[in-house]
Amino acid sequence: MRRMIYIILVLALAAGPAAARGGGVPRILPGHVAFGLASSPEEIGWLEQSGVPVALRYQYLAGGVNTGKGWATWNANGAFVTNYVRASQRPGMVAVFPYYMLLQSRPARGGSEAARVYSNLNNRETMRAYYQDFKLLMQRASAAGGAIVHVEPDLFGYLQKEYARGGRGSARQVPAVVASSGVPELQDLPNTAEGFGRALLRLRNRYGRGVFLGIHASHWATGVDIGSSRDRGVNARALGERTARFLRGFGPGWNLVFVDPSDRDSAWKDRHRGASPAHWWDPADRAYPNFARYRQWIDAVSTGMDLRVVVWQIPVGNTFYRALNNTEGHYQDNRAQYFLEYRGNIADWAAAGVVAFLFGAGTGSATHFTDARRDGVTNPPPIGGNTRVSRHADDDGGYLREAITRYYREGTVRVP
Repeated sequence: MRRMIYIILVLALAAGPAAARGGGVPRILPGHVAFGLASSPEEIGWLEQSGVPVALRYQYLAGGVNTGKGWATWNANGAFVTNYVRASQRPGMVAVFPYYMLLQSRPARGGSEAARVYSNLNNRETMRAYYQDFKLLMQRASAAGGAIVHVEPDLFGYLQKEYARGGRGSARQVPAVVASSGVPELQDLPNTAEGFGRALLRLRNRYGRGVFLGIHASHWATGVDIGSSRDRGVNARALGERTARFLRGFGPGWNLVFVDPSDRDSAWKDRHRGASPAHWWDPADRAYPNFARYRQWIDAVSTGMDLRVVVWQIPVGNTFYRALNNTEGHYQDNRAQYFLEYRGNIADWAAAGVVAFLFGAGTGSATHFTDARRDGVTNPPPIGGNTRVSRHADDDGGYLREAITRYYREGTVRVP
């Protein structure tokens, strides 16, 4: 009997690690893989009229905490968040807020984004205003019925790469203003990046009932960019494990981890930064970069943090519709179609810990899923085989509205 148990154990180990489960699915999310879109307050009308059955919509909160231009001033006393959450609830959507406030706060000294956010993180006046602003967000989102807050995209990556030796150091070793901010609720926390993470979690726990916090994992934070590296020798799993280990240092209690595969369409990068194979992921997973290796990295992050993953700000472009002629606002990409054309790909990424895919343009000149450009570009001559004729004026040819609708109509993919 012992010999039989031993053989079974050896066979199980030989089969490799089980697919990531990344902890439980936060109750604010459905039990299936969900899709969502970037959506300004004005675009709720498009979502309702188009009938696209997305589960989530996201809106940046930005402008800085001490500039007089931050989200709390967009409507009186922070009502912007209240209004956005309630407008999202009307058609049954969950509001997601990428909280992107530190970089645009003052004084932001330094020659790089990393240096500017680090200087603000270590400025007492700035951080006092920051924690007060975050507390207001928790109060407004909670009172409106709850939301997901995606904390500071890029910040954790900058800290890992520039101030913790790519994750070889820990959050405890990175200075940050917490107790010395003078905020009473935080007076016992250490003045470190670890303390910063714990401070946000504490403010959420005290003031943000029904608010779910997402930390951000950057695929370049180790010093190796998983999203663009063409090096076949890159060990994506090991790099994901290192990033997870670093992010665990920001305290227990996070609900999700967000990742962003690219903030621009691939063809946008080709035009604005020079053509390069590094901008395009190989859907056949033979050349690098590719989808399989990025999924391995996500799997390691999800498993290492015991959190589910939201793939966020995915480029909107496709290579199917004639509307995508690689002019401003009409750039091609292949990520949307990789997921939405092949349900097996959705299932594979769900097995790696993914619970949601959120699409949105990272800049105004990237592809949008509505007729944002209003430029009359609908069915120009095809380029490179994009022969589908659009029935909509959407800048992506209507692909996202049609493909997401088809996903929900044909049956969703269950989260394992």
